[in-house]
Amino acid sequence: MKKCILLFVLIFFFLTEKNFSQEKSYRFGFSFSPNVCWIKPDTKNYNSEGGMMGFSWGFLSHINMSDNYSIETGFNITQAYGKLSSPYLIEDNNGNSVSTGTLNRKYYLKYFEIPVILRMQANNESRYKFFGQIGIGTSFNIRAKADDDYQLISGSVIPSETNVDIKDNITLVRESIIIGGGCSIDLNSTTTLILGLNFNNGFIDILKGHNSLNNDKEQAYLNYFELNIGVLF
Repeated sequence: MKKCILLFVLIFFFLTEKNFSQEKSYRFGFSFSPNVCWIKPDTKNYNSEGGMMGFSWGFLSHINMSDNYSIETGFNITQAYGKLSSPYLIEDNNGNSVSTGTLNRKYYLKYFEIPVILRMQANNESRYKFFGQIGIGTSFNIRAKADDDYQLISGSVIPSETNVDIKDNITLVRESIIIGGGCSIDLNSTTTLILGLNFNNGFIDILKGHNSLNNDKEQAYLNYFELNIGVLF
């Protein structure tokens, strides 16, 4: 978190200094990005059960620093989903063990993300301009729900649960590295279409609970690929 704050401060002072020396071009717009998400566990006997489709939408702020470099920031509202299976212990109201088995959980997470991305664009005088980009994303969890399905060793039947509130089991802040590339297309003198593909790689554990069977600390990382579609004005 401290490194992210330092990076924000350095970028702010750099852009402020450039303001006094040359005129910059600021552009604003909107984006919509369908994604494919998965959760990668780092706890023994926890398994990822594949990817799920999600999406994000947001506001773009594009700051040109030169013909080849720009900073992109703004905010995104991201719907990120994933599936994990884990060992599970069922207890009664008195705290007595009832049965053991496997919990299959689908996570439905919503984040408010602030990305800061450095975009490097190839020299090209045509309306099609190709770019690569790298940056960081700082996300804050604003909603966490789950659908739970139980498979018990004893054969006992426990009804599945849907729309379970798991906000207390999800960390507030998620940090990620954003790597991608794409193409910007000048539709006219004031409007640009952006098409890109990004990999959003989370590097901070998103879980803060403990396993009910063995009390192991739960650890997992949220990752996703997104198809970025944006318009700048």
